[in-house]
Amino acid sequence: MFRPAFLVLLATLSTPLAWAQATLAQNEAYQAGLSRMEDKFPDLAIPQFYDALAAFQNDEEAQKAILLKIGEASVRAARMETDQVAVVKRAEEALEQLSATSLKDDESAIFWSAQASLLLGHFRDAADQFGRLAEASDSVLRNRSHLSRAHLLAAMGQPQEATALLKQLTSAEDAGIADEARLLQASLLLSQGKLEAMDTLLPAGVEPENLNHRTFQRFLRARLAQARKEHEKAIAEFRSLIEDPEHLGMGLYHRAILGLAESLHAARQTEKAVETLIQLLDKNPRTPLLEASFLRLLNWASTSETL
Repeated sequence: MFRPAFLVLLATLSTPLAWAQATLAQNEAYQAGLSRMEDKFPDLAIPQFYDALAAFQNDEEAQKAILLKIGEASVRAARMETDQVAVVKRAEEALEQLSATSLKDDESAIFWSAQASLLLGHFRDAADQFGRLAEASDSVLRNRSHLSRAHLLAAMGQPQEATALLKQLTSAEDAGIADEARLLQASLLLSQGKLEAMDTLLPAGVEPENLNHRTFQRFLRARLAQARKEHEKAIAEFRSLIEDPEHLGMGLYHRAILGLAESLHAARQTEKAVETLIQLLDKNPRTPLLEASFLRLLNWASTSETL
């Protein structure tokens, strides 16, 4: 006589997806692909997943699971590429596999399709795809999609729409998502000159657990001091960041140097400001801030009697 627990297990395994997962658990190629993913080698996982796909040509549920993994692995591999042509090829491969009819309404497929569109620079498509996950059953996927869409809306010049999404996320259970939403909202307020409203988003004594978020918060506090014309405070904050660049990222590092130079100039330390920018350009002649740095140097030179 069957025990109730066994009957529940039997009923669960009899569903198509569970059966596919049980079957895939026995497939060496698929398991090897998962292992490569865990080791953060998505490019090596992709061939394994294709081998598994070939072995399950007549199993639609297994194919769905494998196609999802190929899409995810392709996106992750694209992010690791240094050549733009390779990035595009990987992202297009992801979209091709995730466009399967069987995955049309799959939440994970929509999420990874949005990530692939993002890599291709198709920002409106990515934003629309993330928008389809506004009511996703998976709360983690839903919150990550909200956050990604907010970033895109902000970049496309729609701060109000972005802020509406970010306000929903500041109370998210995931501290990392809540902190990133709070910091992005603070960044949007800064760009709009709404400085007083930033105080509640950057409270003293509150430090994110994530080191990247913590560093970005320090950067925002330096920019806030700069915007409030608290020049000495801004100089100290920017210098602190530059002297401890770990987790800063190259783009933010260059922006911190530019911020330091601007604050030095505002504090009537123009020679030091010029020296700071020249050092930036000497060490990083291809910095994205090249034009902005030259414009400031020209402007400062035209208004200074000592340069």
